Amino acid sequence: MGAINIGSRGGGNVKVSAPDMAKAGTEVTLPKKDGTLATLEDIKDLTDLDVKALTEIIDQVEENKQDIVELEEEIDALAPTFDRGHWDFKAPANPTDSPEEATYFILNEAGTVATEFSQANEILFHNDDATEASHTWAGVEEGQYIEMFDAEDGEFLLAEIDEVTLELDYAKFTVTVKQSEGGPAGMPPNFDEEHRVRIKIFEIPEVDVSTLMPKSGGTFTGQVVHTKEIHTKPAGTTRFVTLKAFPPKDPETDEWDYTSKFGINVDLDHGNSGTNSFKFSNRAGDMLVMNGGSNPAGKYYGAMTEDKHLVNKAYVDSKSGGGLMTLASPGGGFQYLSSQSSPPSFNQFSARYGDTGSNKEWHFYNLYDNMGLSVMAKDYEKTDTTMLEIWNQGSLRVRTTLRAWATSPRSATCMQAICSGPKPSTALGATISSSSYYDIIITNLRKK
Repeated sequence: MGAINIGSRGGGNVKVSAPDMAKAGTEVTLPKKDGTLATLEDIKDLTDLDVKALTEIIDQVEENKQDIVELEEEIDALAPTFDRGHWDFKAPANPTDSPEEATYFILNEAGTVATEFSQANEILFHNDDATEASHTWAGVEEGQYIEMFDAEDGEFLLAEIDEVTLELDYAKFTVTVKQSEGGPAGMPPNFDEEHRVRIKIFEIPEVDVSTLMPKSGGTFTGQVVHTKEIHTKPAGTTRFVTLKAFPPKDPETDEWDYTSKFGINVDLDHGNSGTNSFKFSNRAGDMLVMNGGSNPAGKYYGAMTEDKHLVNKAYVDSKSGGGLMTLASPGGGFQYLSSQSSPPSFNQFSARYGDTGSNKEWHFYNLYDNMGLSVMAKDYEKTDTTMLEIWNQGSLRVRTTLRAWATSPRSATCMQAICSGPKPSTALGATISSSSYYDIIITNLRKK
């Protein structure tokens, strides 16, 4: 493997090593540290440059060029290009002269050479560009767009072509500037340097905007399919978004037709499945769910605490006569707890006084439903016909309607029953004993 040593200004050496089996005459362009092309001045501090690494960089540059070509082809598919090339700016000695080979210049409305792209009125190109490509300008027409870009300092011109004039060795385009920056001679301090521009003439396909809905609103006349969530926001200070349903119009009179029912139909028949539903929900869950399928129905899950709330079947059943329940003590009865302040526990009850003739309040922790299952007394509420009965060995000790069935002051887990009058309507004047067990029956309660 051969090597070339190059002395640098800093006093060191730069060694370029050729790869094995390299052919005579092989040329290698040295890169900068950042991958762009370099001069010897740029590499004066580098040593032992690996030609293999350099060639890999060159290959990558070629791949990037190919990617750019493919990207331009894709862009052309959206906005077809009718001509492209590279020209150098050169002002003519006389504005009436034609451009020299590989050059172009711009005239303003006064017919003098323009110094800014924004002043462009006419642009003149020689048929042969700076890459020695010849242009016939075939296909270039009025209404197309011309783009000129100076890669050296980012100056550009975008204009619409109003008129095309083809001469023997050049073309002249009368244009209307759309956007621009800088000028053909560059920006200070580089006015005198060569400024090559890349030219592209293209066409923007026309779009029938009458088929599009403007953002400000309009009228849909066909089916609209949404594949994403729909979010609506009120305008300005409006508090609600209003959904209106108008009646159809009589085709003969063009008047509203109210003769038949009309409105908004939420069709849940797609797939005819009961899993297809229309919901009203919030962060707490579903409130109202309407399901489709062969047995369409609606289910309400919201609160049922106010007069105008919707109610469901379970709630109606619990509030109707069929929903009234009788709770009682189990076989063997409940034991009486004689304390005037302690709450009863499981299978116990207590009262303020043991005297059945004067006592008017009782406290319960649990009772049993008609299935023989223990239930919490606090899970039930009274009705206008709720009645309490206390029996002992087949003898009725207390019978009374209840004025109140509320949380016991002795414990939040217990309920307090208070009779309707100053004393029970029926009472055997005897003291309830804490050593005995009593049968409790409470009728016409309703589950909460």
